[in-house]
Amino acid sequence: MSLHIDISPEEQLLISLCRLSFSEKQKKNIRTLAKKITDIDKFAYLANKHGIVALTYHNLKETGAGDLLPEDKMAHLANSRMKSLGRNTFLFKNIEQVLELFKQEKIKSVLLKGMALELSVYGNMGLRQMNDIDILVPHKQCMEARRILLKNGFQSIPLKSPLYNLILPYYGKHLPELIKGGISVEIHHKLFSGADHLLTERMLTNSTETTFNKSSVLIPPVREFFLYLVNHLDKHENNGESQLRLYTDLFCMVDKYGGELLDTALFNEAEAAGLEKILSAKLFLLKQYWGIYIPPAMEILINEKTPDNTSHLFRTFLAQPEGHPVLYNRAENYRQTIKQITGFHRKIIFITGDLFPTLRFMKKRYNTHSKLRALLYYPHRFGKLVYLILN
Repeated sequence: MSLHIDISPEEQLLISLCRLSFSEKQKKNIRTLAKKITDIDKFAYLANKHGIVALTYHNLKETGAGDLLPEDKMAHLANSRMKSLGRNTFLFKNIEQVLELFKQEKIKSVLLKGMALELSVYGNMGLRQMNDIDILVPHKQCMEARRILLKNGFQSIPLKSPLYNLILPYYGKHLPELIKGGISVEIHHKLFSGADHLLTERMLTNSTETTFNKSSVLIPPVREFFLYLVNHLDKHENNGESQLRLYTDLFCMVDKYGGELLDTALFNEAEAAGLEKILSAKLFLLKQYWGIYIPPAMEILINEKTPDNTSHLFRTFLAQPEGHPVLYNRAENYRQTIKQITGFHRKIIFITGDLFPTLRFMKKRYNTHSKLRALLYYPHRFGKLVYLILN
């Protein structure tokens, strides 16, 4: 575990704690870093904002570095960890009911994101903080899965336009969020951009069964799941936010499955999904800040494909996880969204719904309580659409 002079001791310590096991040398380095902390409030703030409070507290205790930090801050981290444990327990209790409903209707469902990682990588110890439930189902059955949850007490978040009910399975990667009793469920049916659903199909076809409590669940295959997490992290960063939690997921997968994961097949699949540069950048950072081993042939490819500003962007997000300008080209992103909608009539429905959303949406989007004021923004949306299409 190398120490980096380009980031603060607080940030170095956080990265050093973002793993599941430690050598004696690594433990010693962490205790050394803990002694260098000058802004404990910043450290606790970043641990919370990066979504790694539970893991931070656990690993501070595990490495003996917790004794070197103020008792009140450790107590605060301990309290936050207990809240995370409670949230995870609550989510796992509810996911059993959701999956059982799908099994009764013979809908195959695969866990994604935090739940799949908690069971397959983190060891079901409550260390991977989670906010909601993400499930992958076959595209042909996604609307049936949504209907089942609506029938059983879930409510959908409001749509931008009622017209979108006509095209729900044809735009985006998941259906609108469903909420019940304090939990949120997202039904995913497409995980990667482009018309080719091959990687998504592999996620379903090659999923494996695991158990927790007395339930059996499906988790994704390692390689495709890793690429999905890389893509998911990139989307967050393009939206101006990032978390060490998401980088920790990648590192822990490499740490556990590196032998079967880091090979040419990974890059072949990444290239097919248009993720070659994104994958290269994430592996570059995992090597630079976590010290993962990358085979020489892959390292040459990574160095060629990684954008020059990769380290700078990472350091920026590390110091301030939220509130950055959006990185992606909004016009290009909008055109791609429309392009991926199959059928000209569905494209027209999508654009019309975007031009004339509900007043409820308009009031929230433009932060006004006045219906009249919200109405005045409709011409603005038309101008935005023209700009996004022509630029």
